[in-house]
Amino acid sequence: MKSKMIEILPSHDIRVNEAWSRLGSEVATLESRGYTVKEQNEYVFERLAKIERRVLTEQSGFDMFRGIKKMAAEKISDVLGVPQGFLRNIITNFIAGLGIADLRLMFQPGSCGKIVTKLGGAVQAAMIDLIMKNLGLAPENFFTIAIAEAIKSGFVEGGPFVKKASEIICKVNISELLPGGVSSILGGKAAKAAAPEADQAIKV
Repeated sequence: MKSKMIEILPSHDIRVNEAWSRLGSEVATLESRGYTVKEQNEYVFERLAKIERRVLTEQSGFDMFRGIKKMAAEKISDVLGVPQGFLRNIITNFIAGLGIADLRLMFQPGSCGKIVTKLGGAVQAAMIDLIMKNLGLAPENFFTIAIAEAIKSGFVEGGPFVKKASEIICKVNISELLPGGVSSILGGKAAKAAAPEADQAIKV
């Protein structure tokens, strides 16, 4: 039996952008109606969990979940001040590969550091691989080992990268990454259209 194909959408795909904007409108509606940031965050995760389940169960169509995670990764890279290029691609691919459980942890103060440490490991491995290729060094070469050890010390738990990145990322709420603040949406057609769905989902 031939398995169905899943189309992984890039973050710039119009369908991803529309879903991202619609989610932002729904969250703005919740904020305007007095829901707390915690409730707004939970709403976002509930919506993402439904999208993830749809991808896993249907095994067809397109992977909107991964596209939306890439959008979130782009926003996190902006918060970190990471320009377009190698490092930004690593961060984007790492976050895009997270399941909903790990994505939740990334935005929970008590657990966020664990995921950022994994991100540090991904960045570190990619940097070592890039340096080896650019310098033409073999994995067992003395310089490769020395460079790898020097880089690892900066990306381990408690190291400079993880410490600084955690200070920034762990203060971010996922609902804050979404477009369309209340001031620009309140009273608009987007908020009115989103209101019934947002209210219904938050009560579930």
